[in-house]
Amino acid sequence: MSDDDLTSLSRRLHEDREKVIDSSARFDTRPWDEELAYVKREQQIRKIRHEEHEKWLRKLDAEQARQEINLPSADLDNSAFVAASYLKERLS
Repeated sequence: MSDDDLTSLSRRLHEDREKVIDSSARFDTRPWDEELAYVKREQQIRKIRHEEHEKWLRKLDAEQARQEINLPSADLDNSAFVAASYLKERLS
């Protein structure tokens, strides 16, 4: 079940619970309360997992940045390669 589906379910359960409370017959709202508690707990678990995943990604990015700092700088002058390629083409 997606996060949107879970939010939608929570909304529907709240609406249904309110209808039961507002009805002239006094029904027990415990089944709706229990389902709402399960939905709320699931939303909390997902939020915690999302936050932990984001923290892990930030840590991974920081480690990569630290590793890249220690890499040797790139030689961006490729004129020797271009000249060798040109000569090879001319001699063929």
